[in-house]
Amino acid sequence: MRRFLLLLFITCPLFAGPVIPILSLKSGKIYHDAQVVANRPTIVTVRCREGLFQVKKDDLPDELAIVYPVDKEAALREETERTESIQRSKAAEHEREEKTAREVEKRKTELDKKLVKDGCRIVSFAPVGPGQVILEFRNESDAPLRISPMDVLCRTTDGRVFDGGWLVNTKDGMVLNTEPYPLPGNATVRLATSFFQEKGIDVSEIYWKQ
Repeated sequence: MRRFLLLLFITCPLFAGPVIPILSLKSGKIYHDAQVVANRPTIVTVRCREGLFQVKKDDLPDELAIVYPVDKEAALREETERTESIQRSKAAEHEREEKTAREVEKRKTELDKKLVKDGCRIVSFAPVGPGQVILEFRNESDAPLRISPMDVLCRTTDGRVFDGGWLVNTKDGMVLNTEPYPLPGNATVRLATSFFQEKGIDVSEIYWKQ
């Protein structure tokens, strides 16, 4: 029987082996109506009634191991190519991560140019009424500053830009003031701002005039 199977495998194409009614592996697994359909340096692919399986050549019975010997040189080439492919993938991923980090840092730098002026940062804004916005400023420097509302710009969702003035609560009601506001070092303050020429602004961005 073994000589018959060996003769069949030798005379048949390498990737279309004959159907073996019962294939017993050294590990004890048994496949029925098995056929080798692919040959790799250290494994073969077997199609059988139980499904499609990859079998290590070391697990093949002796008569098949002769037909499908382990190709150590090809296996080494495959492993080398696989290692190089993994290394290339890791290098490409590292390059993408570095590029992303550079872009994030670039955007942060560009944003800081718009939000920080003389050490004073525009932290946040919140529209509270027709043409009115509550702005939060933080002096990130130790030195006191005087911030001018005329240096603060408002961009609307439709692209229009307005400068502003502080809203000051007086005995006569809210009045508009364009005088600089004193801000001590390392301090945070919230100020109500009204932007000129507009009553119902739809704010998309607040930033310093460059």
